[in-house]
Amino acid sequence: MGELLEKRRILLGGIILLIWLIFAHPNPLEPAWGEGLLFLAALMVVPLAIKVLASSHPYATCVLFRQLDFWQAPAAVCLLIAYGFEEGLFTKFLVLPWVVTLYNYARVGLWRLMEGAWRSASDFSIAMGLAYLGVAGIWLFMERMGITLLGFSHDITFLTIAHFHYAGFVLPLLVGLATRQLGNPVLGQVICYITVGAMAWVAIGITVTQVGGSPYFEMAGAWLMSLTGIGAALLQIKLAMLLHIPLKIRLLWFCSAMALVAGMVLAGLYGSRFVAPLEWLNIPMMRALHGTLNAVGYGLLGLLGHYIFMKNEGGMKDESRVTNHLPPAISINIPSFMA
Repeated sequence: MGELLEKRRILLGGIILLIWLIFAHPNPLEPAWGEGLLFLAALMVVPLAIKVLASSHPYATCVLFRQLDFWQAPAAVCLLIAYGFEEGLFTKFLVLPWVVTLYNYARVGLWRLMEGAWRSASDFSIAMGLAYLGVAGIWLFMERMGITLLGFSHDITFLTIAHFHYAGFVLPLLVGLATRQLGNPVLGQVICYITVGAMAWVAIGITVTQVGGSPYFEMAGAWLMSLTGIGAALLQIKLAMLLHIPLKIRLLWFCSAMALVAGMVLAGLYGSRFVAPLEWLNIPMMRALHGTLNAVGYGLLGLLGHYIFMKNEGGMKDESRVTNHLPPAISINIPSFMA
């Protein structure tokens, strides 16, 4: 019964997104397309990721995950409504449920780091992915409240929100899961740590460029992120080649990996615009191509593969390396204004 409810909830998220697409019919080169990618994260990608993550220890015993399970879907719908109507005081506050949801997921990641998740590359990558959701929540709140930092445009501010949902959360999560499933190979461990660092480097690099610093710092970060993403794709392809993996999971992971490679090559080329500009590769085109490849191709397909694998194979349970409980600080009640 619980499994059926999970599937229906994820399917419902997809139906809601489809209805939005029909009525909004966003142009891939317009900002509304970026909003659609954010809605995809809230309605399908993040719920899928949490379901997969909650199948393994120590997250399987995380009370907060269970508490947020019911509120996640209404919070995502509130987020969609907040961007679907003319901006005003009411729509500004409609993002708060999703901001609080992201904040609480980030709390789990930070607590895992405090418990020593950094000692294991895969655990560190997963915990930092959760922690990065807190950054997405901060930027989302500021964007809706009309708060701008360092003169960043609305487009850049909004894309930062989406970026921390996908490159900040989904990428470290999938890298960590693949590394764990492959038995923590050295290459996988290296990619885990670099993925987390590259994400921070890109964010700092963009900021340095914005305040008038050397653009080469951003360019170096973009290519580090790109090469690391290609490494992550290779890990996933290796995972897909395991003999006991069903064909449908192989195809999902392989297509996901190919989408990541394409998206990361585009990121590297865009980061090199200071020395080798490509006229056609501007922000609208990056949002349409890079954003869609990473969100739909890599994120959604990759997580669907892990979700099916988890249900078919017993998934990613690894009870030998972690405790069977979480501290009381994580087992909290949802804030009263969400209850």
